[in-house]
Amino acid sequence: MALTPIETIALIFAVIGIVKLLVIIIDRRSWFPIIRGIYGNPKISSVIVFVLVLIVFYYLIKEITMVQLMATIGFVSLLIALAFLQWNKEVLTLSKKILKDKLSLGTLIYLLLWLVLMLWTIYEIVV
Repeated sequence: MALTPIETIALIFAVIGIVKLLVIIIDRRSWFPIIRGIYGNPKISSVIVFVLVLIVFYYLIKEITMVQLMATIGFVSLLIALAFLQWNKEVLTLSKKILKDKLSLGTLIYLLLWLVLMLWTIYEIVV
């Protein structure tokens, strides 16, 4: 059975997601070394994640429209917001800290990326 790139991406995320859920259900603390590995090395993790973003985006945009992708992003964002509402006090504390800090170059690039995606979506809908 040959998988398409999209099916491969979906399968990888599904398998990793199931493993993560099982680990968290069985022993939540055992997931912390993975979290520390990712967030403890932000420069390395940022490069790796950015490359993965580009790869996944490349295959997605070949199969679906930007409008479909943005609608999916909206759905996933709502799921994430639903999860984070459980930790509202911690999120508010972190938000206050983030809003006090100066915008870094990385943050500006991230915001620019979102702006491009949103403008692209609007362009596809309007034109």
